[in-house]
Formats: sequence, structure tokens, C-alpha cells
Amino acid sequence: MPVPAAFAIVVLVWSTTPLAVKWSSGGGVTFLEGVALRMVAGALLASLLIRAFGLTRDYSAAACRMYASGALGFFGAMGLLYWAAQFLPSGLIAVVFGVAPLFAGLFGALMLGERTLTPLRVGALLAAMAGLAILYRGEMAINADAAPAIAALVVATTFYALSSVLVKRHSVVMHPLSQVGGALWITAIGFTLVWAVTDGQLPSEAAPRTLGAIAYLSVFGSVLGFMLYFHLLARLPVATVALIPLMTPPTALTIGWLVAGEPLTRHALLGAALIVTALAIYQWGDGVWRRAFSR
Repeated sequence: MPVPAAFAIVVLVWSTTPLAVKWSSGGGVTFLEGVALRMVAGALLASLLIRAFGLTRDYSAAACRMYASGALGFFGAMGLLYWAAQFLPSGLIAVVFGVAPLFAGLFGALMLGERTLTPLRVGALLAAMAGLAILYRGEMAINADAAPAIAALVVATTFYALSSVLVKRHSVVMHPLSQVGGALWITAIGFTLVWAVTDGQLPSEAAPRTLGAIAYLSVFGSVLGFMLYFHLLARLPVATVALIPLMTPPTALTIGWLVAGEPLTRHALLGAALIVTALAIYQWGDGVWRRAFSR
């Protein structure tokens, strides 16, 4: 696939995923059934593609540790995300998840010894926290019962960031599809067991929109979106790929407003602007600072 097309598709997929998550439950399907169906379907699709492409599977201890690290991001984050999505607008979900790269940088410094937390980046992290506080205040003014959902969403973002750092720590050279497939199977088994213990009943009915959202998330959100993302990482500078998490929050806010009629409140816009600015400073601030004062 041409790189520009892959870039546009990844931005679109990541921007529409929060709204699809909201739509994948309800209409006769609980949030747990929605996430379990998505992961099972995604794992099956990944296995079919692995077989179609003739890729080898790695079941070594090192590879299994990497699969488990990836599954932490799927299982730990997605369960909380799907629960929180019942109570929060999709745009806010995308904005909160936008701070994941900053959390990942913090975990990388603490767990991998990476010297990434410069004073400017620490300032960016604090600015992002201020953006989250503005979002929290604005959502609480609309819905006084939103506090647990926002807290769950922040924890989900933390799991997602921690997972990315653990995958880097336990990295094994393999095709990205094999990596995604291994993580998806662990996640699918985990969610299936949780569903069997807590519910165990198949949905008696499901609205067409709900089934369409689950199918969309299974194909694009869980498999093809990540494949194209790794495709971009292999062919573009990291700084260019870093534009994706910058573009996703405002795009998701706009999509939620246009498609689902979600309100664009002053707090949401201000919080999103602060978080996107913090991401930009975190990614490029040190380079700009060095160029400006090295002359």
C-alpha cells in the first residue's frame, strides 16, 4: 500500500475507534460481550492472515513474554475502556488516550533507563496532566457520575503505555502480524474466560450497528490498523509517524460531534488543545530548543 494512503487510513482508524467502541455495546450486547467478540474475531483474522502469508509462529519463552506484554495493552486497557465508554463521549476517550505516549516515556525512563525525561519533557507531561484536569472538570459539570469512568480511562491509558514499554523490553524479531496475533489470542482467551464466569450467555439479539461496529473494530482496530502502523514505522521517520497521535484527538472530537452529535464544550476543546500541545512539545521541543540556542 502507498505510504500516504496507509498514513491516512491509520489516522482515520484511530480517530473512529472510540466511537466504534461506544457503538459496539448496547443494542442487545453488553460491553463485555462486545470486547470479547472483537478480540476473538481479531485473533481468528490474524491467524488466517498469518497462514495466508506463510508466516512462522514463534512459541519460545521470549516470544511468549512479548505476546503477554502486548496482551496487557489489549486486556488491561480494553476492558476498562469499554466499560468507561458507556458513560463518556468518544471524543473525550480519544483525547485521554492521547497522553499514552507521554506515559510511555515516563515508564521508559523508569523501567528501561532511557534518558528521555528532559526538563522540557517533564513540563510537557505536567501540561498534559493539566489538560486531563480540565477535561475532568468539564465532564463532571455535565455528568456528576462521570468520575469513575474517567478514572478507569486514565488507568486504561496507563496499562496501554506500560504495555508498549514491556513489549520493547521483551522485544523479539518477528513479523508484526505474528506479534499482534499472539497478543490477540491471549487477550481473546482472557476475555472469553471472564465472560464465561460472569455471564456465559450469548446475546439473544444484536442491533445491526452494534454488529457492524464489532466487525469494524475486529478487522481494522485490532489487526489491519496495527499492520499499517508498523508498515509506516518501517518506511517513515519516527517524527513523521509521531504526527498520528497528534492528529487523532482533534479528529476524533470532530467525528464524534458530526456523526454522533456529541457536544464540543469549552473544557473539551481547551483540554484537547493543551494535551496536543504537550504531545508536540514532548516530541519536538528539545530539538527546536537546541536549534534555537545553538547558534
